[in-house]
Amino acid sequence: MGGCGCGGTVQYAPPACNPNFPTTCSALGQGSIVRVVGEDSASCKYTVPTLASNSLLFYNASTALTSWADGTDANPIKIATPDTQSTAESVKAIQGTLTSGQLVKFSPASTPTKATFPYIAASDATKTASWGTIDSIIPNNGVVYKASGTVSEAPLGTEGQVLTMTGGVPAFSSLPTNAFIDARSVNIFYAGSTSLNVAFGQLVVNNAAGNSISVKNSGTYTLNLSTNSLPNGLDTGSLAASTYYYVFAIYNSTTSSVSTLASLNPTAPTLPTGYTYFRLIGLFRTNSSSQIDPLYNQNGRAVNLGQTANVVVLSKSYPDSTNKYWSGSITYAPYAYVDKAFFRFSLVGAATQIANVVISNIAAGSTGASYQNLVNTSEVYGAFIVTPYTTGGVNSTYSTTTCVIPNNSNSFYNIYTTAQLSSGDSFALQISGYELSFL
Repeated sequence: MGGCGCGGTVQYAPPACNPNFPTTCSALGQGSIVRVVGEDSASCKYTVPTLASNSLLFYNASTALTSWADGTDANPIKIATPDTQSTAESVKAIQGTLTSGQLVKFSPASTPTKATFPYIAASDATKTASWGTIDSIIPNNGVVYKASGTVSEAPLGTEGQVLTMTGGVPAFSSLPTNAFIDARSVNIFYAGSTSLNVAFGQLVVNNAAGNSISVKNSGTYTLNLSTNSLPNGLDTGSLAASTYYYVFAIYNSTTSSVSTLASLNPTAPTLPTGYTYFRLIGLFRTNSSSQIDPLYNQNGRAVNLGQTANVVVLSKSYPDSTNKYWSGSITYAPYAYVDKAFFRFSLVGAATQIANVVISNIAAGSTGASYQNLVNTSEVYGAFIVTPYTTGGVNSTYSTTTCVIPNNSNSFYNIYTTAQLSSGDSFALQISGYELSFL
């Protein structure tokens, strides 16, 4: 082996190694590299070829050799492995114009944040790097997604819309108007002669444009029916006697405020200032004194109007003693908002008096002193028989039935008694409540 001493060290070149390895050493000139010596795993010395200026010296762990790299586009220098991602805090920015083989430290104008990072615009031919935000890369407002290897942007929607997939592409769309409502959580009950307590849980409210917002609620509101044009009150006017009103949950999307409202209009209440979303959740009826009956209650879909607010379909008492059969049409709350009606029948009469009540699609005949047969092909929505059990005029007997309401609202009562009303006899047929269809 041959060798020489340089700067107090001895360099050896085994015979099997590169014969061009120098046997003499030359001092390196200031500011320049004349020769770089490497050593492989077999302790063989070799000279690393010198490349152009601005090159970097790298060690390749897979080959155990030292080599130069120029950092050009054709031979890029990777400072980190391709699957390594630095955090924004550890990134140093490049600023200035990049040329082949040039490395320039990142130098932001201000301290970078997680939302600020270096970028090079795709249209920048000079490859000038600068600091920017996501707007520098995607200039429009939208939702960024990646599909089939391509980064794209979905336009933003409008208030109340949800992000869904349309034809495999993310897109904003509105929920259906009749969206979710937790009907079991709705509870409306008497708070005073002109006020109601209103509780409900999760539901979806809608605005006039058809947009929807999901609202979660856990509180109870007092609906003051003696005020109007304000949240938790009537929308307009004042309470009228023997009138149906509709209860709404309303929402102010600017302040995220939830309130209640009552209105004569079941589809288009007059909303208070700032409230644009609403949802129909209940129904009540006033009595003849323009008040709420103390026994009014709505539990989920079932509504009990309260005795004084019941709808009197027919009421007869002595001395009306000429008829044994009565018939006529029944007027419900707007049938589009109820599925069933609850009927209540009371009879005060002699022990021999019997009343047969049939709710049908037709009236068997004219009110009069004789029976009018209801043909067996008629539709029967509800029926019951009531018989007093003691001396006439002393006790009342009651019966109830649940009646399906046809969607054309055509419904008739047929009441048969076995005898004409005598002294102390009376009966009354009433609608005592409803099962709602909109919950």
